[in-house]
Amino acid sequence: VGFCTNDKNRKEFIHYSFFFVLCCFTRPILCQSPKETLEGDSSDCQQEQQHSTRKKNMSQEEESVKSARDAFTNDSAFMVAYERALETEKGDEALIKDIFAAKMCGDKGKDLSDSFGAQAAPAFGLWPDFHKTWTVVRTKFIDDTLSATLGDGHCGIWQFLNLGAGLDTRVFRLPLASSFEAAFEVDMEEINNPKKGLFKALGMEPLCSKHSLVSTDLKKKGELEKELTCAGFDPKKKSIIVAEGLIMYLGEAQQMFLEEVSSLAAPGSVFILNFMDVPKEHGLPKDEIQKVMESGGWENLKFNQFGDEVLNYGRFNSDYEPSKSFSFIVAQKTQEQ
Repeated sequence: VGFCTNDKNRKEFIHYSFFFVLCCFTRPILCQSPKETLEGDSSDCQQEQQHSTRKKNMSQEEESVKSARDAFTNDSAFMVAYERALETEKGDEALIKDIFAAKMCGDKGKDLSDSFGAQAAPAFGLWPDFHKTWTVVRTKFIDDTLSATLGDGHCGIWQFLNLGAGLDTRVFRLPLASSFEAAFEVDMEEINNPKKGLFKALGMEPLCSKHSLVSTDLKKKGELEKELTCAGFDPKKKSIIVAEGLIMYLGEAQQMFLEEVSSLAAPGSVFILNFMDVPKEHGLPKDEIQKVMESGGWENLKFNQFGDEVLNYGRFNSDYEPSKSFSFIVAQKTQEQ
C-alpha cells in the first residue's frame, strides 16, 4: 500500500481491489472463458432435449395405449381389470398383484365397477363392494389352484388353456407361467384383435415360451377343437384348463361346451370351472354339470361357493350367506372320454 500516497492512487487502488473481488465471487458467470460458456450452454440444451424427448415418448406411449384401449369393446373385462388394479394398490396386504391392470382398464373400468356395485346383486342386498371382493377372491383362488397343481411335480409338461380369457394376465404376471410348454388364450375375434394391440402397447411379454391367441365361437360345435388344432394345441398332452366368468354366457351351448372341453383334455389334465349353480331353466345347475363332467372322464370334483371356508380369504362379508351363484368346480381328468 506504499504507492497510495495521494488521493488519486488511493482511489485507483480501491477501484481495482473492488473489481478483483467482484471477479472472484462472480467467476462462474463473469469470468468463464468462451469455451466454458459454450460447453455449459450445450449441456443445459442437451438436458432440455432429453427431457423433451422423454416427455414426447411418454406422451406417444400413453396415446398408443389409449388408442388400443378405445378399440377394445369388452366392458366387463375392463371392470374386472380395474378391480384387480384396486387390490394391487393395497401393497403388502394385497391378495393378488397385477402390475398391468391399472393401465389396462382406464377410466371405463372404474365407472363400470362403481355402477355395478351400486346395483349390487339380489343375494348381497346393499353390499356395494361384493363384486370387487368376488373378483379378488376368484382371481386368488385360480392363482392358488394353478400353483398347487404345478407344485405336484408337473412343471414343464403342461399346456395352459384359458377359455374366454378376456384381459386375463396370468401368463404375463405369474412366475409359474414359465413352466408351461405353451399357453392358448381363447376368445372371440372381436376380443382378441384389439387385445393383441393393447397388450403390445403396454409392452407385455408372456413368461411362457409359446403363447397363442385363439379366436373362435365357443357356441359353435367343433370350432374350438378346429382352431386349437390350427394353433398347435396337443390333446394328448396334459393341460390346465381355466374357464373363468364364461359358461354362464353360453346359453344353450353350455353342455356342448363341457363335452367339447372334455374331449380335448388328456388324462391327468385339471379343469378349473367358474359357474352359476342356478335352477335348470336358467342354465346348468351343479348336479347337471357334475353329471356331464363325470361322463366326460373327470373325477375328484371339488365344489366351492363364494363365502365358504375356501372362497373367502377373510374378505367375505359375514352378514351374508355364501352364494351358489358364484361357484367353482376343480376336477381332474382320469380317463379318456
